[in-house]
Amino acid sequence: MPPPKPRALREKRTLLDNNDPNFVNPKEKLYDKFPLTVHQMDIIIGVLFALILLFLVLGMTHTSFFGLFGG
Repeated sequence: MPPPKPRALREKRTLLDNNDPNFVNPKEKLYDKFPLTVHQMDIIIGVLFALILLFLVLGMTHTSFFGLFGG
């Protein structure tokens, strides 16, 4: 029986990967589908999240989106 590997040389095991050598993070899969940098994708995701929150708040307060612009 070979001796166990030192702690520093062991691969970090996460909940999702099950020590699968071909595992790819789901966020990386999403980023691989679009020809944008990670920073650009993070900005787009942040803007979309802010818009969702804006429309949720406007819907809960029964305020028209176009009413915000004096219409």
